[in-house]
Amino acid sequence: MADVAKLAGVSAMTVSRVMNGKGLVRETTRRKVADAVAALNYTPNQEARNLAGSKPIRVGFLYSNPSAGYLSEFLVGLLSQSGLNNVQLFVEKCEAGQHE
Repeated sequence: MADVAKLAGVSAMTVSRVMNGKGLVRETTRRKVADAVAALNYTPNQEARNLAGSKPIRVGFLYSNPSAGYLSEFLVGLLSQSGLNNVQLFVEKCEAGQHE
C-alpha cells in the first residue's frame, strides 16, 4: 500500500479510504490512486484486511485449583493458540462454588 501511496502522491490512509470506499476523497485523488493500483498491479492482502477489520474474540478461562498438574500445560496451549488466532484471553482464579 505504501508503494501505491508514493506513486499516487497521497498518504497510505488515503489509499485505504479509496480501496475501502470509505471517507471523503476527491474524484481526482481517487483516479490517481486507481492509476497507481493499475500501474503496480496491486492487490490487497486479504488476510491483512480480515485481521485489520475484525474484532478480537474474547475468551475467559476460570480455574479454581492452581496446583492442578494439567493447569500449566493447558495455559501454555491456550496462550500460544490465542496469540495465533486474534483471541484475547482472560484468565481468572475463582473459588470453588463461586458463581460470578
